[in-house]
Amino acid sequence: MLNIWPSLTLLLLVALFWFEFRPLGGGATLGFGRFLLYFLLGCVGSSVFTIVLQRFAILFFDLKTVSWSFGPPIEELTKAAPVLLLIYYFKLGRPFTIADMTLIALACGLGFAFMEELMDI
Repeated sequence: MLNIWPSLTLLLLVALFWFEFRPLGGGATLGFGRFLLYFLLGCVGSSVFTIVLQRFAILFFDLKTVSWSFGPPIEELTKAAPVLLLIYYFKLGRPFTIADMTLIALACGLGFAFMEELMDI
């Protein structure tokens, strides 16, 4: 039988974060669907991009050098990349408020942290 509790629990936790932080955002207009999309972008996009960049750096530098020198900045940049791309590159038809950008950054960071703890990357 298929066990759906881990997925259902994750969905409930994301919903809890959205319901918790949306009132704190005041003028936030980001819906739950978009919040979930950015959470998944942090899970998949940021995690995969981090792994690819770190493996690429291993081609040129020693593993210890990469893990101590390049690893932390690469992780932080890939966590911030969705928000930075959204601000500076993509124009999605309407301007986002600072509260929306904060919720987007929170969703991407939570997604990345979830994958980091799950996969231990």
